[in-house]
Amino acid sequence: MNQLSLTHRVVGADEVKERMNSQEIILFIAEDGNNIVGTATVCFLWKPDGKTLAEIHDVVVDEQSRGQKIGTHLIEEVVRCVKERVIKTNRSIKILFTSRPKNIAANIMYQKMGFELAAKANGESGTNLYRLTVKP
Repeated sequence: MNQLSLTHRVVGADEVKERMNSQEIILFIAEDGNNIVGTATVCFLWKPDGKTLAEIHDVVVDEQSRGQKIGTHLIEEVVRCVKERVIKTNRSIKILFTSRPKNIAANIMYQKMGFELAAKANGESGTNLYRLTVKP
């Protein structure tokens, strides 16, 4: 999907399979028939203090499929996945991700879903930082 980057490189199926074999990187895909209409990735990061962070990356919904709550469903699935890990480990996990301020609808959606705006973008090239702590 070109909505993510106009200069992206094509990622091959073998590379995707290799990455998906990791329990630390999980790709969520929304499909409409045989077409991919949205994606989101969560990366779990272990820290030396024993805590785990979950970073959400590349939440993208195809332009023609926007307005159908696909982004909301993708984020809900990411949060569900994080909750499962919290239950399994009995440890809180902080979810972090960024969003460009110009993505107004997405920024409103994240806040409606309970994510806190932790840091506001500084300038046009910056991004907003969102967080949500999931507790046992």
